[in-house]
Order: sequence, then C-alpha cells, then structure tokens
Amino acid sequence: MRRIYRRICVLRATGKIDDAASLENEELARALSIARIATNNSEQEAAVLAEEAERVSSATVLAELLAPMLAEHLRPLAPPVAAPQVAKVPATAPAMPAKSTKAAPPPTENVPSIADLIDGMLSQRPPRPSSPPSH
Repeated sequence: MRRIYRRICVLRATGKIDDAASLENEELARALSIARIATNNSEQEAAVLAEEAERVSSATVLAELLAPMLAEHLRPLAPPVAAPQVAKVPATAPAMPAKSTKAAPPPTENVPSIADLIDGMLSQRPPRPSSPPSH
C-alpha cells in the first residue's frame, strides 16, 4: 500500500494526474480493501498515507534543490566542445557536401523519468518505525 501510494504522490508531483488517478482507482483501492480487512485500523491507514505524501514532498524539494547543484558541479566535468576543424581545400577540388556538426540527441528510450528516480530513491530508504497503536 505504501509503495502504491508513494507512486501516486510522485505521479501527481510530476504532473501526471491521469496516471495517478488511474493507479489510485485501481491498485490503491484494491490494496486498501485488503489492508482494511487485515487491520481494521483507519487511523493507521491515514497515518501511513500522510507519511508517504510527506516523504514524496520532501524528496521533491530535495530534487529541486539538488538538480541545479548537480548540473553546476557536473558542468566542469563535461568534455569541452571543440570547434570543428576546417581543412583548406584547393580551388580545383570538387565541392563536397557539408557535414552537419550537430551532435545526435541522446537516446531517450531508456532514460528514467524524474518520478522513477524519486520513487527509486524513496524505495531504498528504510521505513520509519511505526508508533505502537493507541488504545
């Protein structure tokens, strides 16, 4: 239930509202009904959902702060872009078609989304110990 709700929060934070609603109406609804049968503790359920929403909110703020810092830190490590070398061509040489000096865009098929990165980061963090149920 935690993982599903965390994913919903990440999807919402990244603007994927329709995907979040779909996940909430299908998988989360199923997980909640199973959890309610097992525990019958709505206070604990609400606390778990609030905790996951807070974790995603904290992770989002952290990502917003770190992304510019990482970009600035990694910029000096990037190889310098050299100006293309122009060879002198004798006047009698046949004209050659110009080559494009643009670099090919990086492949995007295996690049994870920010939501996937945040979800992965949160899933590696150990869960907080839960407080004992109050009577």
